[in-house]
Amino acid sequence: MVEEDGTHGRADTASNKGGMRTTTDAGEPQGEDDASDRFDQWLEEFQKPVATAAEIHAYLEAHGRSREALAAAGVLTRDDALLREAAKRFPEDPMVQFLVVANNLFPDDRREWVERFKQSQPDNALAAYYMAREHLAAGETSAAIAELRRGAGLEKFEDFSEESMLGMDAMMLEMGKSPFEAKSRSTSRIPLAYLGEFSKIADQLAAIQQEATTPGEAQELAAIGAAMGNDLSQGPAARSILTQVIGLGIEAQFLKLLDPETKSPYFSGDPATMLAEIETEMDNVRIRAGQLVERMGKLDEPMMSHYFDRVRISGEAAAIDWLKRTVETQDASTAD
Repeated sequence: MVEEDGTHGRADTASNKGGMRTTTDAGEPQGEDDASDRFDQWLEEFQKPVATAAEIHAYLEAHGRSREALAAAGVLTRDDALLREAAKRFPEDPMVQFLVVANNLFPDDRREWVERFKQSQPDNALAAYYMAREHLAAGETSAAIAELRRGAGLEKFEDFSEESMLGMDAMMLEMGKSPFEAKSRSTSRIPLAYLGEFSKIADQLAAIQQEATTPGEAQELAAIGAAMGNDLSQGPAARSILTQVIGLGIEAQFLKLLDPETKSPYFSGDPATMLAEIETEMDNVRIRAGQLVERMGKLDEPMMSHYFDRVRISGEAAAIDWLKRTVETQDASTAD
């Protein structure tokens, strides 16, 4: 986001914002091949339906087809029909409004839903960015830039992921699923399709920046775009590896539009230095993604459950760092 002094700065790390391992009868851990197989089995389980249609229906009826029940069932099963029902029953609910817009459930009435979301969440940067996207689509450049500028200055970025996970947890536990399955399934079901909107906004804003008539205007537009990317890579939204990758890419996209050696009053450093920092962060993200696949298969179910707890509390990057330390400690203990 844009700092209080009007500059676009970068934090040091993204974390500033916001049964896999089995043993033999003798208690010895399995080898790398067994851990990989276990990880593959876990992924295969994730491809299976979470619940039957009868189970979903029974749950919804038991809860009076409430907003919480419809949202949880719709997100968990990725059933747009349930989310549309939630929209018709609870059109003034901010979480429902977000799900409608994020999943583009009513394309012909999209702008109306975005405006509702903005009215319900005036302090939410995500609502401001959505509104900017609508202005851009309508060719309303000045209004779009105003919304982007406003969004870059807001601290709150609410995509209702925590509320979604809690709702899905409660639903699956009531259906008799284990705490581990509830946590792992709900954490993996958080909708991130809305992130594609940011890439579209970035491309359109970059085109506008290239048409700027003064260096100061070009620098400010680049700073607004980079701040939007920073909200994803290091702000409250930076809970997933995918979000960080998209955010870092957007930041780099706008920094590359500037003279690499010239420091701008809108940035805390020169573009070349900041781009080098982004590349380092991107490398770290790639490393973490590899570590996740490599090490997750070595954890037993209780430790896996703990991993998903950490994803929710600290974000995916911090959780993977914990995973790396945990597996290394286990390996060292086994070697001894």
